[in-house]
Amino acid sequence: MNEVGPEINEGETDTGVALSTDKQIRLLATEFDGTLYGSSVTPEQYELFAVQLKQLRDRGAIWIVCSGRSRRLFQPPYRTFSSYDLRPEFAVLSNQLVYRAIGDRLIFDLWLTSRAFLRGLWCRISLPYELRRIAKLVNNHFPHVRALRVRAHRLDIMVSDDSVAHDVAAFMREETIDEPLIQVDEDRNVVEARISSLDKVVAVAEVQIARGISPQETLVIGAGLHDRSLMNESVGTLTGCPANATTRALRHVSQAGGHIARTPLLGGAAECIAAHLSGEILSTPPGGAFGAHPSLSTIKEQVRQHAVSGQGRKLEMAVIVAAVGVGLLVLASFGLLPFSRIIMKPFYWIMRVLGDALAH
Repeated sequence: MNEVGPEINEGETDTGVALSTDKQIRLLATEFDGTLYGSSVTPEQYELFAVQLKQLRDRGAIWIVCSGRSRRLFQPPYRTFSSYDLRPEFAVLSNQLVYRAIGDRLIFDLWLTSRAFLRGLWCRISLPYELRRIAKLVNNHFPHVRALRVRAHRLDIMVSDDSVAHDVAAFMREETIDEPLIQVDEDRNVVEARISSLDKVVAVAEVQIARGISPQETLVIGAGLHDRSLMNESVGTLTGCPANATTRALRHVSQAGGHIARTPLLGGAAECIAAHLSGEILSTPPGGAFGAHPSLSTIKEQVRQHAVSGQGRKLEMAVIVAAVGVGLLVLASFGLLPFSRIIMKPFYWIMRVLGDALAH
């Protein structure tokens, strides 16, 4: 384990990241299922988390919970948390709807939700084109690309060796410096760029804007693949994850110099808060190893399957368009649509041309 010891310069972790004791944490952003909540959470973990949360709030911090649950499904576990006096200031439910927690009630915040929706809509339109642009640049600048896959919200690149991967990742980060919602990660000879889970990210960002909180003052704790969407510099530079986190989340927190807890779920989240408050941050997973990255053959097979599935989707869309067109023609032929006569004119003209051609 890489622990902070005498050999480390004051104010740095084992990864060279500044300790959070030198920074004020004004916002705690956490995932819910798999991070705070689970079947094995004990009363002692609730109490431990309550103690750490109180320490944060005594320093002026607020807490925002992000969950894919709807308000109705979130209420039962929320009542459990409330019984331990654990109530966030804000909750992002269904990964996009912002609520303010007032006592045991969750009040929908139309203003913040509307702002987050409009911002997310613009990101969905613009960022996929940015990924395609980056893919073309990488393909032109680096001849050692062995496999490249572009999807709507993700770009996977495999290169010849680790040093090339580092250069590709640095190039991509430079190209996306003005697009903080695009995350670039590298592992051995694989580089990945993905668009964050927009709804959740922009909802948290709107709360930050409303409260005047910067990413440098935000601690993000998550456990799963989707939680990584919050763990980028556009949301929070301070990170942590419980022991039950996925390999992808563990790797990301380690690279960011965050804390990897030795206990799972709510107890691990409490441990992350305590580590950032004390500065005793552990950035390596238990055992010191991460899971293996997909092999080249695996990625090439995924590329092939993606191409096949893309062709299937195009064929399916063509069939749907054709069926809709035939349906409209049938309705128009019986005069059941507005402007039926105008709609049918091109059809009658085509049929007349075909009839004349067959007659000759």
